[in-house]
Amino acid sequence: LADGHQVLNAKAMEGIGAALVMDQHEFTAEKLATTLEDLLGDKTRLEQMAKAAREFSQPNAACAVAKEVLRLSEQDVMCLVGTMNPEKDGTNS
Repeated sequence: LADGHQVLNAKAMEGIGAALVMDQHEFTAEKLATTLEDLLGDKTRLEQMAKAAREFSQPNAACAVAKEVLRLSEQDVMCLVGTMNPEKDGTNS
């Protein structure tokens, strides 16, 4: 599972009350059915879990990451332009 990253993400969501994590070694169809029945029968808990998930979410995360990549790449380009300046390295003669 990608070095357990999915488990870590799931545990983080569980830690804030937005999810339930079922250990793969203890997972059975019966346990899943019981857990789902319990959740579906507890509207208050489902609403609390939904609220926790919304508060934890970062809906603009992809945009923020893209902006940071562009910002960093712009710095790299400016650095390259500075190193290729013919007036600085004396190659403009």
